[in-house]
Amino acid sequence: MTRDPTAEWLFRPLPVDRFLDDYWGQDHYLLRRGDAGYFANIFSARALEEFLEYGRPDPAGVRLVKGKEKKELAAYRLGNGAIDMVALRNDFASGFTIILNGLERYVGEIASLARGLEVDLNFETQVNAYITPPGSQGFLPHYDDHDVIILQIEGSKRWHIYEGEGDVPTRQLQQRDVFVGEGLSPATQMTLYAGDLLYVPRGRIHAAETLDETSIHLTLGIHPPNMLDLIKSALDTLAIRDDRVLERLPARFLNDPARRGQLGAQVGDVIGLIDDQAIGDAIGAIEDSLLRRGRCQPAGRLVADVTSRDGITQESRLAKNEPLYARVLALGGGVALQFAQTLVTADNSHREALIFLSRRRRPFRVAEIPGLAPNARAELARKLLVDGFLVQAPA
Repeated sequence: MTRDPTAEWLFRPLPVDRFLDDYWGQDHYLLRRGDAGYFANIFSARALEEFLEYGRPDPAGVRLVKGKEKKELAAYRLGNGAIDMVALRNDFASGFTIILNGLERYVGEIASLARGLEVDLNFETQVNAYITPPGSQGFLPHYDDHDVIILQIEGSKRWHIYEGEGDVPTRQLQQRDVFVGEGLSPATQMTLYAGDLLYVPRGRIHAAETLDETSIHLTLGIHPPNMLDLIKSALDTLAIRDDRVLERLPARFLNDPARRGQLGAQVGDVIGLIDDQAIGDAIGAIEDSLLRRGRCQPAGRLVADVTSRDGITQESRLAKNEPLYARVLALGGGVALQFAQTLVTADNSHREALIFLSRRRRPFRVAEIPGLAPNARAELARKLLVDGFLVQAPA
């Protein structure tokens, strides 16, 4: 396990609030740690080999890149579904970078880190790995349409940040034309060593290459919703209660200038329907998507003694399973605690207790759960242990 899979652990010793205030969306940031093993428990060369040998990832999730040359994993897939490791290693030896996309779907430690960031920042996070042989370059200078946090896992890599070019305008980020060609001005150069972290804001042109050793680094792709996402979500939720959002366009509107001329006013009327309730519903829908990305492991607790009625006492020390985003909902005359893919319902007498548990970040005793009688506290704790929301806290 990571020592603490949160943004605080990731940016330590820089406070997260300072990172968000001074660098997020504004400028790149390099954090040198002098601790080569800081990320060792997240990923490694051995974990890479085991993942490729036994993980059988989605063919779309593995690529090989060298400059403008690209190869897809389908070319390395054997008949039994395994990867042709000999062919893969041969291309790696000839200078190709191996890219593993979406590692948070396969590797528990990486999933914990991604979910920790999602809980802290409220932004969806995808993790990719890049394994580059000595003296090679993967992608040419390019920009991304999302912010990226780079973790150097093993080896070293030299990065080029083209600040003089200015960031790519936001309106162009969705064009997906990420390679920017030749003739760039001189770049700021920095070499990342194991344990170092580099933040690159979206639209900032950058490139990297290895020197005399193999490099393994992870990129945490941070994907904040934008205003367009919020407006779309608001209209989607508004359509549930107002038929005007779903009004059909008139017949032959493409060929009738008069009908086409009326559409602008109609669209303005629909946009004007977006009120505080629609925005609140839209934020709730975005929050729901973030909630459902959470994961917890209840199976190991189904047979543990602590989940039995005799195993829970008022002095039992518990903690929220982190990282896990949760919220309390009013539901059908009662309340519900929502987390991951789970919804735990209860009557209104549990409202104060569920709010306490959803917000608690530190360990607590069962007796500290407010608003319930002792036996109801114990039963709620047992239920949430079984469902994976709570875990036993060390004494």
